[in-house]
Amino acid sequence: MSVRSTLLSGPAGKWRALLAAAALLLAGPAQAEPASLQQALATNDVERLEQLAKAGGPQANVAQAVALSLRHRDAQAQPALERAAVAATAPQDRAAALQELAALSTRQGRYMAAAQALDASARVKPLDQAGEQALGFLRALAAVPPMRMEAAPRARLPVTRDAARLVRVDGSVAERPQDFVVDTGAAFSTMTVSAAKRLGLQMLDTEASVGSVSRDAVATRFAVAQDLRLDGAVLHDVVFIVLPDAALSFAGGAYRIDAILGLPVFLQLGRLAIEVDDGREQLTLGSAAPTTTGPSNLILSGVQPLLLAHSEAAGQTLRLFVDTGAGSSQLFRNAVDEAPQLLKGAVSRPHTLSGAGGSSTDEEARVLPRLDLRLGEGTVELREVVLLSKAATDRHGAVGQDLLRQGRGYVMDFERMCLSLLR
Repeated sequence: MSVRSTLLSGPAGKWRALLAAAALLLAGPAQAEPASLQQALATNDVERLEQLAKAGGPQANVAQAVALSLRHRDAQAQPALERAAVAATAPQDRAAALQELAALSTRQGRYMAAAQALDASARVKPLDQAGEQALGFLRALAAVPPMRMEAAPRARLPVTRDAARLVRVDGSVAERPQDFVVDTGAAFSTMTVSAAKRLGLQMLDTEASVGSVSRDAVATRFAVAQDLRLDGAVLHDVVFIVLPDAALSFAGGAYRIDAILGLPVFLQLGRLAIEVDDGREQLTLGSAAPTTTGPSNLILSGVQPLLLAHSEAAGQTLRLFVDTGAGSSQLFRNAVDEAPQLLKGAVSRPHTLSGAGGSSTDEEARVLPRLDLRLGEGTVELREVVLLSKAATDRHGAVGQDLLRQGRGYVMDFERMCLSLLR
C-alpha cells in the first residue's frame, strides 16, 4: 500500500504535490515481491497481469480482476475483485484484491465501500503509514454520496491560459460563477477556503491527515458542491478538497488559483478534449468531445491515468502518468534501470522540484536529448526529457504539455480508454 506522490516542476507544483499525495492510489502493494503476480501488481504491468490470467493457476483470478480494474472495465472488475478477495489463498493476493477494490470504489466516489475494502485489507495485511492515512481519508468521506451527472452531458467552453500556462474555463456552482483550472493530473478537485465560502459549498465536519512530499502530514478538509455546471454538463455532489488560500497563492499573491477540477469530474463525463481552431483553444466534454478510433492505450491506477506508449529505444512499453497540468515530460530512474540504452547522449543537469511546503534540487538528474513514443498510428518526439534520480515502482515517468500540444489538440476518452492527438 502506498500513497504515490509525483513531484512536478512549475509554479503550481506546491499544491499539485499535495493533491498527488491525496490520490490514495490503492492499486497494489508498495514493494514488489519475488512472486510474478506481486511484481506485476506493484508495477501496474497490465499486460503481464493479463498473461497470468490466461495461464491459469491459483493467482489467475486476482490477476484478471486487477487487470479489468486497470482497464477501467469497472462493471466486470468489481464482482471479479469481490470473488478474488474471497477465493485467494495467499494473504498477499487477498490483500491486493481488496486494495484494488478500494481503488475502484474510490474513483467511483463510493467512499464508504472503499473504506470497508481497505479496512478488510488491513485485517489481512497491516497497512503502512501511507495506507493508514488513505484509510482516514476514506473514512472522512464515507457519508458523501457518489457524484452523479444529469443525462446527456455536453459542454463547449473557451479556454484561457494563465501565467503558468494552465488551462482555465468558466463554470458555476449553485449558479455562482467560478473559473476553474482543468487538471487530469489532480486526483481530486480542489478549492480554497475563501472560494468554498463564497460559493456556498457544504463543508464537512470530518477531516483527514494527508502526507505530502515535504511534510509528514497535512490536515485536510472537504466540501461538497450540490451542483456544478460546465456549459451543458451538470454534476451533483462533487467533492472538493479545501485548502487554505495561502496554499494556492504564489509569488506573493501575484498568481493564485481558487478552484481546480480533477480527474473524477472528467471520468464521470466520459470524454474531454482540447481543440485548437484558428489559434483559439476550446475544451469539449462528454458527447461534444470527438470520439477516438485508435487502440486503447490508457489505464487507471487508482485515480490517476497512465499512458501505455511504446518506446523503440527502450524496446518496451512505458507506463507514463498523463499530467495535463505539467509543462514537460519526465522519466524516473527505473526507466533506465530497465532500458539502459535510453541513456545514450544523456547529460547531467541538476533539476529543481517543487513540493508542498518548499522545493528541492535533484543534483543527480540527467537530461535525455530525445525520446520517441509511439502514439496511435504516429510517433511523438520529445526533446530535453528530464531523467530524475529517484525511482517509482508503479510507473516509468510522466508526460505533459510537450506531448499534448504536438497536434491541434488531444482527446482523452475514458470510455474507450484512449488518448489521441488531433492531427
